[in-house]
Amino acid sequence: MGGRTRDIELIAAGSLFMVLPVLVFYVLFQRQFIQGMTAGAVKN
Repeated sequence: MGGRTRDIELIAAGSLFMVLPVLVFYVLFQRQFIQGMTAGAVKN
């Protein structure tokens, strides 16, 4: 047998811990993010 196993639960938990802070950051600063995106797209 190989030394590598697939622990789907462990991979899912690791993925959640990687994505969760990004989502929280986006939700907290969503308004500033959208304003920055639209300010750069509008020509005066």
